[in-house]
Amino acid sequence: MPLALGACSLLVSTSGLSGGADPPDAGAPETSDAAEVIDATDLPDAAPDAVDASVRFCERKAHTFCADFDDPSAPKLETVTTSGGNLSLDADAVSAPASSAYAVSSSSMRQRSARHYAALPSIPAKIRIELDAKLCELPASGFMEFLKLEVDNSFQAPSIGYGDAALTLAIEGKVPIAASFGYRQDGTKFEADYNLPTLPLETWRHYVIVATLANTGGALRVEIDGAVALELNDVATLTAGAQSARLLFGTYTNGVSSTCTNKIDNVTVDEL
Repeated sequence: MPLALGACSLLVSTSGLSGGADPPDAGAPETSDAAEVIDATDLPDAAPDAVDASVRFCERKAHTFCADFDDPSAPKLETVTTSGGNLSLDADAVSAPASSAYAVSSSSMRQRSARHYAALPSIPAKIRIELDAKLCELPASGFMEFLKLEVDNSFQAPSIGYGDAALTLAIEGKVPIAASFGYRQDGTKFEADYNLPTLPLETWRHYVIVATLANTGGALRVEIDGAVALELNDVATLTAGAQSARLLFGTYTNGVSSTCTNKIDNVTVDEL
């Protein structure tokens, strides 16, 4: 059921999607050291403050999608939750008065989810996704995903549906990762994980994904607090074009033996 959380007006349709249980995730693939891991000391300690607190974040600039959780009259966002998942507004925010908090209970064996999603009518050739996130600390094992661009990839078997072609930001144990996986035009699957700088969690940080979406010759850049944490060219990402897609953000855990609450604010999507 949609939660009455304020967001900016969506410029995309949510037809054909509904709340309920999460689709099966592709799981937590093994991390790779293919990308250089930069020194965490090169990054600032926190996300930048709001430019003008008198103007709501989503009113400062037009976006394809924007959610700042600050307007109770804004359209409600769709949610996907499992047993043990809960969404609420929280006064701890980058832009006042509120962020959105996504809490899940502990489960060493099962998947837990508390997330919002927004439908996108198609995937552009180049996309920029930004959000502020205050992430929970994980135990030494387990998987937690907080951002996912998920595509109903036209090159995979129709029975697979959502969940098996995506760009994600996640934490694997204590290691932050960026992942891309999907299907090439010939039907073969690609999958890659890249380590990101290990930074203290439970503090607000600003995350950016900029991706050129293609089976071959794509590009992927991840920024944390304004510093480039990962930059890759000539890699497989996703396929642009007339495919349905959705953006998920919040808390998804698998095999985590403790509770986890992520707080998220100021989510934007832009076509470039």
